Amino acid sequence: MNDIFKIYIDRLKTKEAEEFDIKVDPSFLKANESELTFNKLVEVKGKTYLAQNDLVIDLNAKAYYNMPCSICNELAENFLEIEHFIKVVELSSIKDAVFDFSSILRDEILLQLPQFIECNFGNCSKRNEIKQYFKKDNEKHFPFQDIEL
Repeated sequence: MNDIFKIYIDRLKTKEAEEFDIKVDPSFLKANESELTFNKLVEVKGKTYLAQNDLVIDLNAKAYYNMPCSICNELAENFLEIEHFIKVVELSSIKDAVFDFSSILRDEILLQLPQFIECNFGNCSKRNEIKQYFKKDNEKHFPFQDIEL
């Protein structure tokens, strides 16, 4: 990857913190699949600083992604926002005094994605067509009630 995700430890030794505000192509997420795509720039803001023998990264991220709606199965765009994700890395584990946080950011974004989304902000137009298959709020379901031990 390029230098956009690199933190130079030597630069941090002379200042309290280094702030960053970047917009980056989502290709670093390596998530172009048929059921998950990112096609807008990922926004990353945050700061990094040294705390004794540790590097501290505090970041916020915004990403737009497309996943199939769990009701109609059409691709729907959704928005993910991560606030104050903090990662602490021991300085002794950083080789060459340069730390690339792209993999940490990638992992956090992918882990925060929901399993299911619904288009139209939770109001899929096809919802009424399958409403009969949904469980009622007060309906109890005991799938193994007839099994004798």
